[in-house]
Amino acid sequence: MLDGISIYSGRAIPKGSGTFRISNDGKTMLCMGRKERTLIKRGVSPKNIGWTIPSRVSRKKHELFSSQQKNIPRLAKIERGFKSVSADSLKK
Repeated sequence: MLDGISIYSGRAIPKGSGTFRISNDGKTMLCMGRKERTLIKRGVSPKNIGWTIPSRVSRKKHELFSSQQKNIPRLAKIERGFKSVSADSLKK
């Protein structure tokens, strides 16, 4: 069960943990812990902090940007075992 998503880091917060911070204009912000609260208070952008989701998205490390390898059909490589034997003699 989830309580919500952190306003700063973008991570899911389980029910029963995290704190709501209410600003002067009435906005409620859900924070995971003291680390996030102090970063919000200091005005640090979440894009500059490596463990936050906005930072991972800006650096294209988030799971949304991971691409799966495409299955490209490849032709079988023809290998000849003996140099002295010609291909015509092998076909006979």
